[in-house]
Amino acid sequence: MSDRYNIMHVYWNGPNKMIRVMDWKEGKMVGFTFDEIDKENLDLELREYIRSIKDDIENGKYNYKI
Repeated sequence: MSDRYNIMHVYWNGPNKMIRVMDWKEGKMVGFTFDEIDKENLDLELREYIRSIKDDIENGKYNYKI
């Protein structure tokens, strides 16, 4: 679990699974696709946090209709 990041929701945008995360340190929302988790442009702590809850994301725990 991360003290800095909290997942807000996951949704489909066309063919892409989108993830929205709150960055409490910066006070802003961060959005990215599921495929971008392994790219270097995301903060290391954010990538580790998403990897730690990857099964929950894939099983739909954070899926919300928006």
